Amino acid sequence: MDINASAVTSRGDNWAWRNWEVSRVRREGNQILWQLERVN
Repeated sequence: MDINASAVTSRGDNWAWRNWEVSRVRREGNQILWQLERVN
């Protein structure tokens, strides 16, 4: 699985992808942490 970081960022901090909800948790320096949550 390969996600283009710039395309992801342009979508905002939270979106649904297939059965997953993805949210951007926080940013430290140039590091972005993501949280994936399974949606039924």
